[in-house]
Parts: sequence; C-alpha cells; structure tokens
Amino acid sequence: MVTKELLRDVPLDSPIRDDIELLQSEASRCREILAGLTDAPERKSESPLDLTPVTVLLTELAEAAETLATEVDMVPSPDCAGDEPTLPRTPELVHGLTNFINNATQFAQNRVAITVLWDAEDLAILIEDDGPGFPTTVLDRLGEPYISTREGESGHMGLGVFIATTLLFHTGATVEFGNGDRSDPEGGGLGGARVLIAWERDRLSGDLAWGGKSWGAAPLPPLAGSRESAAE
Repeated sequence: MVTKELLRDVPLDSPIRDDIELLQSEASRCREILAGLTDAPERKSESPLDLTPVTVLLTELAEAAETLATEVDMVPSPDCAGDEPTLPRTPELVHGLTNFINNATQFAQNRVAITVLWDAEDLAILIEDDGPGFPTTVLDRLGEPYISTREGESGHMGLGVFIATTLLFHTGATVEFGNGDRSDPEGGGLGGARVLIAWERDRLSGDLAWGGKSWGAAPLPPLAGSRESAAE
C-alpha cells in the first residue's frame, strides 16, 4: 500500500522512482512466497507417517529442479553412519531446500550435486554447482536481506536467499555459504558455489516436526570461505 501511494505521488522523472518500483516488486515477491507457503499441501503433523527419509525428499526435489541443460544428482556420502534420518514435509523446510537447489541450477554450467551426510549426531546437506561461485564481495553477508548473489543485475535484492535462510534457521538448521576450490580439480567438489545446511540429529524427530527452535548444530568440516549464517 505504501509503495503504491508513493508511486502515485512521485513524478516519473524522480531520481527515487526506480527505487520505489524495486521495493514494490520485491514486496510482491515476498507476498507470493508467503502465499505459496500458506497454500502448500505440506502441513506439520505429529503423525510419524508424515516423516520422509531424507534421501527420498532430496531425490524428489532434485528431479523437480533438473533441466535439459543442468543435471542434478543426489548422493549419500559414503561416510554416512547409522540409520537414515527422516524429515517432516513442512512448507518451511521444503521451500528453503528448494530455493537453494533452484539457485544452484540457475548458476550451474552443467551440473548440481546434492550430497547428504549423517551420523549419530548430525545431518548435513551440501548443495554445490559447477558455476562461477558466490561473488567474494557478498560472500560474508549472504543470508542477510538486500544482499544479492546476482552481480550486475538490477531489480534483485537477494530476498529469496534471505527468506530461505530464515525459514531453515527456524527449523533449527545452520546455513553456511562458500565456494569450491578450483585449484584442486581432484578434490571431488564442483568448484562453484556451496551451501551447507546442517541440523543436530536428536532434534529432527522432535522440535523440527513442530516448527523448530533456535539452536546451533555441532561444528562440521568447514567450507572454504564459509560462515555460519545467523538469520535473526
């Protein structure tokens, strides 16, 4: 409402008109995202039947994100230990994971890899691509509002990453951003952007099923140039 009133009152040649139009478009984008979460068929439930093995959920999201130009692979790490964790299909969780997977496909040259690792204590999901990686100028501030990964593009304020990070944070996850090491082609990574999402496993069947709490996961092997995002 405020942006519409401002657009009505501000002259077409005003130096701030472009800023107001950008605010209006991003507010509309936020409204669409929130409407999608509200209308999503996934709902929180105390029923154990609503819990899905993490590999099954990630496979579904990977298949949905795959394009003719980009291959999306989901593989469990060979270092997985113990029973496979299950995740509730909450709108917050599905939207957060989908956002980062879709972002990876948009920037990838040919391939996106989703690696899942679990043990008795933690669950971690690593999403990486073979694209150019995150710009170093914004890497330390990713997950904050108005910080965009799309350098040189107008009309984008990074709200998608901020919303996805915040939604995952409220499921109890930590989110780290980094870039692969292009100088080490034998290292196994794709060399592009990397997003690491992690939970403490003992909360997965408890607080996460009820919407999550604010808590930090145990330390995991760091990504190059990564940081823990505290989406407060």
